[in-house]
Amino acid sequence: MDRDTVRDYAIKFEDRLEEFAGIEFMGETIGVNFVKALFDCGTIEQLKEERGEEFFESCSDETYPAKKGAKKEMKEENRRRKFKGKKKVPFPEAFCAAFSYIPSHGFFASSVIRDFDFNFLLAKILLAPTQGVDWRVMDRHPSYQDFDHWSCLFHLFRNKRDEDETLKLLKDELPHLVPDYLSKKYAEFQDEKLKELKREHPELFTDEGELIASLTTNAMEGGNWRIKYELRTPYSTVKSISGRMNLIALGESLHTFKNGKPSKSWAQENSNFQLADIMNIKTRKTNQTTPQTPNKSEKSIIKNHSELTAGQTGPPVQV
Repeated sequence: MDRDTVRDYAIKFEDRLEEFAGIEFMGETIGVNFVKALFDCGTIEQLKEERGEEFFESCSDETYPAKKGAKKEMKEENRRRKFKGKKKVPFPEAFCAAFSYIPSHGFFASSVIRDFDFNFLLAKILLAPTQGVDWRVMDRHPSYQDFDHWSCLFHLFRNKRDEDETLKLLKDELPHLVPDYLSKKYAEFQDEKLKELKREHPELFTDEGELIASLTTNAMEGGNWRIKYELRTPYSTVKSISGRMNLIALGESLHTFKNGKPSKSWAQENSNFQLADIMNIKTRKTNQTTPQTPNKSEKSIIKNHSELTAGQTGPPVQV
C-alpha cells in the first residue's frame, strides 16, 4: 500500500471519527472522545453507571512528534547558528499530541492533537471525557494545576533531585555511587508519599494495605511511546497525523494479543466498536485529502485561549 493511500485513509477516518465522537468547544471540534467511540458514553461517570464498575483511574500526558522535514530544518538552522555563535534550537518544530488513558482498564479515553503548544484550554478539553474518575495522575505541567489530581511521583522526585546538594557532589567526585544513591532516595521518597497518601485517601488501599491506584504517569508515557513507535513516519498536517495516531490508540485499546500471547483488553470484551462503523459515517463537511495548516479554526482558538487562562473559566466543553 502506498504512502498517499495510507494518508488519505487516515484523513477520511479522522473526519468521520470527529463526526461521531468529536469533543467540541465553541463550535469547533478540538479533540476525540474515545469513551464515546468505544462505549457510546460521554464520560467515565456514565460508563461507570452502565457497567457497574467501581474504580476508574486516569492519567494524562503530552508528546511532541516532529513535523515532516522539521529535523532536517533544525540541523540546518543550528549549523547557521553555530557559525554566528548563537544558541542552538533545542527541538524541531512539532505537533502537540495529548492523550488521556485509563490504566485501571487499559484503554485511551481522549486525545487532542494540535499545531500549537499544550495549554489550559487543551487540558480542559482533554480531561472532559474523564469526568467521574476516582483517581487522576498527571505530570507537573502548569496547564493541569486547576484540576484535582495527584502529581506523578517520579516527576516530584525529579524536582527534588535537582535540589539535592549531596547528589551534585557525588556526580563530581564519586559518579559510580550515583545510581545506588538515587535508588535509596527514591525508595525513601516513595515510602514517605505512600504514608501520606494512606492518611489522606484510605479508600485507595485494600484491607491488606495494598495500593490499588497508580502513583506515576508511567502507563501513559508508555502508551505515548508505543503510539510514536507505531507512527513510524513524520507527517505534515494535523488531520493526517491525528487520524493515524487515533487509529493506533484505538488499536491499543482493543487489543486481542499483547506481550507475545493472546490477551483480550477490557474494551475489547465490553465494546461493540468496529472501524467499519466509523468509515460508514457521512460527514457534514467536504473531505479534503490535502488540508491546509495552520487552519483558521486553530488561530481562533489560540485567540480565545488568553481569555480562558486569565479567569480559568470558559464555555462548557461538549463531549
